[in-house]
Amino acid sequence: MRLYLLFLMMVSVPMPAYSFYKCVDASGAVTYQKIPCANAAAQKKMHVYVPPKPGLMMGQKFSGDESDAGETPIAIQDKLSTILSSLAPVRTAVLEHYQSKKEWPETLSDLGMNEAEMTSSYIDVISFDGSGKISTHLNKGFGENKLVVSEPVSVMGGTSFEWSCYANFPEKSLVSGKKQLCESRVIK
Repeated sequence: MRLYLLFLMMVSVPMPAYSFYKCVDASGAVTYQKIPCANAAAQKKMHVYVPPKPGLMMGQKFSGDESDAGETPIAIQDKLSTILSSLAPVRTAVLEHYQSKKEWPETLSDLGMNEAEMTSSYIDVISFDGSGKISTHLNKGFGENKLVVSEPVSVMGGTSFEWSCYANFPEKSLVSGKKQLCESRVIK
């Protein structure tokens, strides 16, 4: 029993998370920010799970089947999972913007987000096309002009949305087990 408790203590390491605030002012406008809301009618503290950086607990690079970006499909799948998780608050904000204003955002600032802060070790730029589509431009570590595109799809008679995902990576890099992370497509 003691060994079991010791094991549980060793593996139950807290997961890193970042917090941000969703602020709704008296007129119903929604903004997202890192600091608590000032003069907001409503405030909600939100948490985003941030997985550990890939490679922290891995040994040498796998020398088998490699993708176009010079990495194994598993390494790319891991990074794409992190990217898709990072985009969750942006996707939520896009849908909330559309539902409240009846128009799709054209920039991150339309969502109350600072464009300079919306980057990561994998993401260089996030852009919109005015139809709800989110284009995530990845850094050069993935290869030239690599993109992940998230597109809202109306479901339930137009009362809700689901997200489709497309990426310009080989198919083998986009399937994790039996789960398809994104569809492989040529994106221009």
